[in-house]
Amino acid sequence: MTDSRARARARWGLTGKLISAMVIVGTVPLLIGLGTAFVRGTRELQETAGANFASLAAESARTLDLTFSDELTRATRMAADPLVVNALEQRVDRYQTRDEAAMALELEAGRARWETKDPDLLRALTTGPLADLLQQQVARPDVGGSDRILPAASRAATKALFLTDVKGVLVTTINDGVPYLHQKESWWQGAYAKGVGRPHLGNVDFDQPLGVYTFHLSVPVMGRLSSQVVGILHRVFDAKEYLAPSVYPIVFGKTGHVMVIDSRGTVMSCPILPTGLRMQDETLISLVTPPEKGWVKAPSDGHGGDSISLVGFSPLPGTSRVTQVSTGASWHTFVWQSSEELFAPTRHFLIWVAGFGLAAIGLLGALGYVAAVRIVRPIRRLQESAALIGRGELKEPIVITTGDELEQLAEAMNRMNSQLERTFSGLTETVEEKMKAVRSLEQINQQICESVPTPILLLTANLSMDYANQAAREAFSLEQGVKPDVSVLSVLPLETEGKARLSSALRGQAVVERRGHAAGGRSARDPLKPVEMSGQTGTRDELAMGGRTFQFQVFLMAVPDSDQQRVGVIFRDVTEERHQRDQVIEAEKVSGMSVLTSGIGHELNNPLFGIIGLGEAMLDEQDPRRLKEHAKDVLEQAKRMADVIEGLTGAATRAAQGRAKVDVLVNAEVETLVGQLRTEEHNRGLEIYTHLGTLPPVFTRPDDIRQALIHVIRNAVQAMKGRGTLTISTEAATGAISVKINDSGPGIPSAYVGKVFDPFFTTKAQGEGRGLGL
Repeated sequence: MTDSRARARARWGLTGKLISAMVIVGTVPLLIGLGTAFVRGTRELQETAGANFASLAAESARTLDLTFSDELTRATRMAADPLVVNALEQRVDRYQTRDEAAMALELEAGRARWETKDPDLLRALTTGPLADLLQQQVARPDVGGSDRILPAASRAATKALFLTDVKGVLVTTINDGVPYLHQKESWWQGAYAKGVGRPHLGNVDFDQPLGVYTFHLSVPVMGRLSSQVVGILHRVFDAKEYLAPSVYPIVFGKTGHVMVIDSRGTVMSCPILPTGLRMQDETLISLVTPPEKGWVKAPSDGHGGDSISLVGFSPLPGTSRVTQVSTGASWHTFVWQSSEELFAPTRHFLIWVAGFGLAAIGLLGALGYVAAVRIVRPIRRLQESAALIGRGELKEPIVITTGDELEQLAEAMNRMNSQLERTFSGLTETVEEKMKAVRSLEQINQQICESVPTPILLLTANLSMDYANQAAREAFSLEQGVKPDVSVLSVLPLETEGKARLSSALRGQAVVERRGHAAGGRSARDPLKPVEMSGQTGTRDELAMGGRTFQFQVFLMAVPDSDQQRVGVIFRDVTEERHQRDQVIEAEKVSGMSVLTSGIGHELNNPLFGIIGLGEAMLDEQDPRRLKEHAKDVLEQAKRMADVIEGLTGAATRAAQGRAKVDVLVNAEVETLVGQLRTEEHNRGLEIYTHLGTLPPVFTRPDDIRQALIHVIRNAVQAMKGRGTLTISTEAATGAISVKINDSGPGIPSAYVGKVFDPFFTTKAQGEGRGLGL
């Protein structure tokens, strides 16, 4: 089953690749072209729809601007009516003749009567010529001689229409649901404008008494002679009812429509959203309320959705100039259509494109299959023939008549098959000859290992004996045939400590070699060449076996054509070498004692000969003065001998002489010696440098420090022969101090380095020094 699946995968491998290549070559340009067309079409659709939305928003804004302009014109005309102006100027004249306190009481009394629905006051304010004039604005055509009829929307949307005087007192009204005093109202103060007067158009807000969202229009009534405000004409409109006739008819598609908002994001009129709703997306509000028309790709649709939408917008320029002065806000039109409806043609186009693309891909796949079969069939024939050639079973020539490179390849494979048949005919004899040579080499290697006088052991990975040469069998009393599965640790005559060291070395080397193979692969090398052990490069370990001492080194040898390895050990008997080395060490000790004795004799003989000579002279001398001088000389020679003996006996003699330890300043001792060197005549060519660090006092005998410094520094000066550079530095370390003396002399020959601290060893002539050791 597995072979059949593998053959099926191989059979469809090249065919599938050819079909895939043709499909990819045909599909990629197609997809790129269709994708580019889709992207460009979508962008152009967005730009066209956005421009249309912007134009529709501007046209709607122009229409609404004309509506508000007409409304303002009508209100201004009514405020200029002589009947209205005369009535208000009379009230101004009356206020000028009245006392302020009395007038305040009268106004408060009027307010009380109005709130209690006094019949006389209600009749006076809701009837009469002025009241009839206001009623004509909401009930029937204008009576001013004009043949224009008031718009039905303006009449139906009017919720309140009244006139106030210069003190904000209600003069006349079409209904009784309004307050009596208005001087403190923001709209009244805005229209009064400190007596100058200006139109005031308020924002859409909820009117609690009326229970609807309203906006108001206030127009000042100007006096004929004084050019001052004598009253305010105030009209309240239902925002939705007033704007609906101008906004609601403008629809397109299923969801496209126009709505009116102010710069605060308050909905003034919309077929979908309720009037007075505040839009929550501040980003959208800032995008659709600029001072010029346009369109934008907004992050939300303003109708509760958070999908990207195209929105057209435009300000109401004439109306916004009034509202910005009145309330600081501006009014705008907002054109929107659902994104799903707007981009539905694009999605339909994408579906058609996807269907066309899939059909094209299927066609390309069919054409690719036909072409692949014609190409793959001869290649499969070549593949089967190649497998037969590999097994040596191709008996007939390969016949392919395609007339192209495949036919030439078939002819080449026929020639190769003929050549292989001729070549394999003599291969058997060649292999046999090579095998004989390999066996001969194995025998030679076996003889070489047997003839080597050094014991050699080969072990398996678990340290069992695998091979021992003749020298090993004789040295360790091993039998001729190595027993399998016998550990080398149980065969060799080792103590417990020796077994542990040998086992650690063998197992440690095997681990190091395995890591080396894992990192860099296996490399061929001489198996008898020792391998340096980890952590002991260039050293050999020693073992004691049977009263003799052996050095051993471990190496690792790979088994050919296998991942197995053998651990090898080479032993060398160093018993005689150790014996000879001990004899040399003993001879060196005797020689050192001879040098020591000779030096002591030299150091003591000189002053001793002086003492003998002076003693003989004292026997013959009669002059007391000369006898005293000879006695001084004897004493000096005796002190010299005492110094030599003190240097040999050390601390015991000094303690006996009563020298105590004190705090010694090493830097001071160094400076004293340097000063002495600089004053000596034969040191004129010497350059002396000091680098003295901060040192604590040293509790010791001053003579010990002084003598040590004198001998080393004098030795350096004598080595430079009075010319060169001498550098002395001191520093404090953890728990100790160090004095470093560097000179530019020739240095100590390597042959003498091991003897510099031997007592009385010196390379100077007899009597010139005692040596660093002393």
